[in-house]
Amino acid sequence: MIFVKSKSENVLAPGQLLSVFGGFFDDSCSVLFNGEAGSNYDVVDDCITAVCPDKTGSYEVTVKDSSGKTFDLGTLVVTELNNLPQGDRPLRYRMRDFCAYIVGLMPRGNAFPLDFDGREEGEISEERPLKSSVFGKLIWAMAYAVNYGYKYIQSLFDAMDPTRTENLDEWERELGLPIDGIESVNDYARRAEVYRMACEKGGSTKPYFQKILNLMGISADIYEYWQDPSKFSVTTTEYTKDESTGKTSWERVTYTYEFPEGADKNFYWKINVHANELSVKYFTCESPCTDPLVEWRNLAMENLINRIKPAHTVAIFAYDDGIRGGYLLDSNGKRLTDEQGRPLTYENHLW
Repeated sequence: MIFVKSKSENVLAPGQLLSVFGGFFDDSCSVLFNGEAGSNYDVVDDCITAVCPDKTGSYEVTVKDSSGKTFDLGTLVVTELNNLPQGDRPLRYRMRDFCAYIVGLMPRGNAFPLDFDGREEGEISEERPLKSSVFGKLIWAMAYAVNYGYKYIQSLFDAMDPTRTENLDEWERELGLPIDGIESVNDYARRAEVYRMACEKGGSTKPYFQKILNLMGISADIYEYWQDPSKFSVTTTEYTKDESTGKTSWERVTYTYEFPEGADKNFYWKINVHANELSVKYFTCESPCTDPLVEWRNLAMENLINRIKPAHTVAIFAYDDGIRGGYLLDSNGKRLTDEQGRPLTYENHLW
């Protein structure tokens, strides 16, 4: 029977790792976020590490063992990378703090009236000047100089942290970003990619790639053929017409991914993306008739996965709308229908 002591963090970003400490953990244990099992990144006897959910929000964290018993670990807040608390960052001091420190270095006595004005720089103006003795103004000036240097040190800590840096251009140059074919559409996506490149050691496990997808804000399931061969086919209801008789009917049809001749299926794995936000294209009289009505594919994600995957494996991609499950095309990328038999008229290859 396991026992659970604590979790490593209370605030993390999507795709980061949460460690749970305790004892007697094994592969049958799982970390639940609001009751749903997360992806285990690593499991050792005294620690289980799970990938945080891909969506921001508040999650109740529990651990479940093989018998189904659960252990409550309280709340985890999943927030954006640049909102993460920075524990090793220098503390935020005020001008009154620095003035008090400098007063502590001064000699004592009636000759040194050390009363000072502890307001911040922005609170002082010609209309509201410093209210203190001559020595008090000297103390404030010295505190201002120290505070200026201290803020510079704080800015260096921010610059060295990919979750907070404002110098994304410099980080990208240092890390060789952006990678060809992988374009980040906004600053958050750029920051997530910088964080991934700066902090990731690599790997070849399902949780590793799940973590990468979560960092990109992509919800997906990952299947390996040797573990889940059934996930590489889809059975659907399709409207058919017998050309010889003219009769029409609804039939159950199974589409299966066609592996190349001689391919070792055990080296194939599939990423099924839940494409809840699709790009719908509205046609005009000048639109090419061959263009798809809906853009399912995330080419940046596909390029990244193909770049970092183990070289001996083949990654294939499928997309769904998050409701009806995955879709599958035949080898020519045609004849796609949903479970109700309704055709979807576009010819993007989902595989």
